[in-house]
Amino acid sequence: MTDRHDGGQAFPELGIYEMPDGERLSLNRTGGMTLRDWFAGQALAGLTTLDADCGPLGVARDAYAHADAMLMARSEKKP
Repeated sequence: MTDRHDGGQAFPELGIYEMPDGERLSLNRTGGMTLRDWFAGQALAGLTTLDADCGPLGVARDAYAHADAMLMARSEKKP
C-alpha cells in the first residue's frame, strides 16, 4: 500500500510499448482518479439517497469525509 494521503491511483494500468527495434518496455501510466476520489464517489452515491438539508456542497464534503475515513481504516494495522 502507498503512504500517500489520497491512496494513490485507483485503477493503475500497465502499458506495454514495443519499440521499432522490437524491444518491449513496460510503463505505468499516470493520471486518473485517486483512490480517495473513488471512495468519495462511492460514498456520494449513497449520500445522495438521503434526505439531507445541507445542500450539494455539504453532501460533497461529507462524501470526502467518508473517503478519508475509509483511507484511514484501510491503513490501520491488521491483527
